[in-house]
Amino acid sequence: MSRIFVTDDSILFLKAIKLTEASGLDRYHTIKEKGLNVAVFEKRIISAGNYYQKNTKEYIAAVGTFIYKNCKGREALRLLLEDFDGDVIKCKKECAGMYNMMIRKKSDFFIFGDYYGLYDLYYTEPASEHYFIGNNLGILTASAGRFTVNKEVLMADCIGIGHFDSQDTLFKTVFRLRGCEYLKIVAGRLVVEEIPWCEYTVKYRYESEEKTIRDIQAVFGKYLPQIKNNFKDIAVNMTGGLDSRLVFALFNKVGIDVHLLYGKGKDKETITCDEDRSIVENIAKKFHLPLYFMNWNTQDETDENYLDRRRYFFRKYGFTNIYDANLNVESEYAGKITPYPEFMDFGYFGECFRLRDWAEQIGKDYFTVDSFIDDYLFGKLKDAPVGWDLTVLRANLKRTISQWIVKLGISEYNGKISLDYIESLRWVAARFSDTRMYEWVNEFTYSFPILSLPEVHRIVLSLPADLIRNSRFQIKFIRAINPEYLDGLDVFSHRRLFKISNSGKKVRRFSVKNTADFVSQKVPFISAPLKSLYRNLYYRSYRNWKDNCQEDLKQINISLLEMGEVHNNIVFHNYNYFLACYSELLHNIEKAKDE
Repeated sequence: MSRIFVTDDSILFLKAIKLTEASGLDRYHTIKEKGLNVAVFEKRIISAGNYYQKNTKEYIAAVGTFIYKNCKGREALRLLLEDFDGDVIKCKKECAGMYNMMIRKKSDFFIFGDYYGLYDLYYTEPASEHYFIGNNLGILTASAGRFTVNKEVLMADCIGIGHFDSQDTLFKTVFRLRGCEYLKIVAGRLVVEEIPWCEYTVKYRYESEEKTIRDIQAVFGKYLPQIKNNFKDIAVNMTGGLDSRLVFALFNKVGIDVHLLYGKGKDKETITCDEDRSIVENIAKKFHLPLYFMNWNTQDETDENYLDRRRYFFRKYGFTNIYDANLNVESEYAGKITPYPEFMDFGYFGECFRLRDWAEQIGKDYFTVDSFIDDYLFGKLKDAPVGWDLTVLRANLKRTISQWIVKLGISEYNGKISLDYIESLRWVAARFSDTRMYEWVNEFTYSFPILSLPEVHRIVLSLPADLIRNSRFQIKFIRAINPEYLDGLDVFSHRRLFKISNSGKKVRRFSVKNTADFVSQKVPFISAPLKSLYRNLYYRSYRNWKDNCQEDLKQINISLLEMGEVHNNIVFHNYNYFLACYSELLHNIEKAKDE
């Protein structure tokens, strides 16, 4: 299950297939009816089938990973088609995973994604002459024509402030389907339907820490055996942190014999730390698990080759921000890992089990929308401003956040919001970034974040802030599964090394980052230069190819963002991600038009 395209335009359909075949995907099914064309592409390596047709009036196609009634692949599709009665929200709640699917049941056509809309699905303006739906933005835009860049979204992407489950994309007339929406094709026209919020939401009321732990364990006890029953080789991408430790502990608890993966690099883009590797090795040794070291080193290259590599990666996968389009990382996930997993997970979506550093450090039991935007989302710009007028972007953010406060039932008194709600709001913004690796891995094999299960999230997000402070609840939850997953094993998170005390507290141990934190607290005025020095030592967040990018802009002959006053290295780096792809995208658009 990798890609799907649906359109009423046969010419655009053929262009999308041709571009997708050129990316290396050559196993697919097509459905052609009057005014309807569907293509569904299988994964590059592991595939259990992603299309089932009962007759000419009833069929189902899916991409991504989902489990239904303890089945995967073609059998899951068959069962789902039999059961589906047009109730989309019921289907979302009963299918575990991260996916897009299209169902034709007699004269009705439904297209939708997983519960939270984690797996990307894009569609063009419904009011336009033709519609085009697909889960690869690059292929969609390259096939369907020239689109105008949405500068506010591009700025938000460059700054990295989160998406807030928005419909908006980098292009003004291309939209992203949200979890609370689905598409229907009615009389040959595309219609966007919204699920009433009262029907969509999964509800949970917090009562006690002990009951919460039992309730979360019960949810995992329901779903994880289904993963065990459907996949043979299951791998966890491990680090020394708590999130991947939690995923491993949950798998191991239900008797899944996982093997561990660890990416080892020595270059600035993919540098990994000895402390991190050592903890993973200790986990593998303690639990007698196979451990595979992936090669994450980066090839030596010129700046021109660096741009070419990003463009290659974009043509093949539709995005580039997977470890800086590292070709060694690509080769590992594209088949080099041994044994190759039928299912893999990481540690993403585990951050909601603990309070963010910003929330722990504000010294209050409340926050405001303004402080959330200016200090948390825009906080990274204080040391290195971008020079852009962010008035419109900020106003849009504030309006979106205010809407989510109402949706989530968050109470606000005189502009103050209890810190208990910070993770509910933050997680809406973080969903998009937490899914990027799963989007890519699903090109090859099966994968979805078990920590994103809706029932789990509603339970965890109900927890009071004091309970999740300093990772207290996450540590207690892992201990409740089995203390052995923490006893005698350090924790390494964001380059900070800890040990876990008998009382369940994180105790700092010596590491470079812990030392830097200590010095910054004692001598605050050197915090900014120290942070800058640290980033320059450990990350390649800026390359000397600004001139190359300006040349690309001249060739594109379109006004995007004014970068002359931008001195924030990270923002400029992210802008170059987009530019490397976008110039190539325009080339594909013009080439497709000529053909």
